[in-house]
Amino acid sequence: MPSFRISSISERRSYYCNEFSVDRLSSWFSCMPQFLAVDFGTESRISTDIKRIGQMVIFQAPSYPFLLRRLRESAPEDVYYDRNQYDNTARICALISKKGRVSLQAAKGQQLAFDLDSGNVSCPSCKKNKVLVYLVCPSCLDTIKEEVFRLVEHLSVNEGFEDVRMVYSGRGYHIHVFDKRTFSFSLRERRALIKRLYSFPIDGWVTEGNIRLIRLPYSLNGLVSRVATPLSLKELKRFNPRRSTLCLPSFIRNK
Repeated sequence: MPSFRISSISERRSYYCNEFSVDRLSSWFSCMPQFLAVDFGTESRISTDIKRIGQMVIFQAPSYPFLLRRLRESAPEDVYYDRNQYDNTARICALISKKGRVSLQAAKGQQLAFDLDSGNVSCPSCKKNKVLVYLVCPSCLDTIKEEVFRLVEHLSVNEGFEDVRMVYSGRGYHIHVFDKRTFSFSLRERRALIKRLYSFPIDGWVTEGNIRLIRLPYSLNGLVSRVATPLSLKELKRFNPRRSTLCLPSFIRNK
């Protein structure tokens, strides 16, 4: 069975040169995110630019072909996009250059998202290995998958959200809400929602909005050698990230 492991630079570059699809990415978004970010190799210490290790490089991409060229050149460990929506991107660029971060209050809105990571569930069999970023426990993945079903049902039935999308992230799942009204949720509304979801193993910082970056769909998670894969509920039911061809890059699939 294909293992979870760290990708090499050549494998990362091969994925972005031969498999990463900007067509699929553009169909997932209604418009290009205003800001994206790459991590050259903070966790793996494997990077095309040693000086960039430990840095989150934030940039703007005027087009999907531009983004593709950028990823092929940098062969990053991870790729993210900024969930915030801004009125003045020039001002935000200045804020990022000065402070390195942007608060939710500086944005006109933010996409609502939930992070369910396998590391958020209790599991006696892998407790000692949670600190190793490339180790993913099969039992934890099974548990977090059931939590995804439960949360999606709650968001649809109890919260009334209609456009709820799921993405396998590599070590767990991200749930994105594209309902227009949720983009303008205030910090108070987001915190109230988190309180209502107390029984779910979500990362509150993501939903609250303090962590605005989230993994880019269809990008490669270089720490576990899996593709961040959007899934329908039907696909999720039979999805197994240990062996599903939906998320296996060719350098793992063809071994």
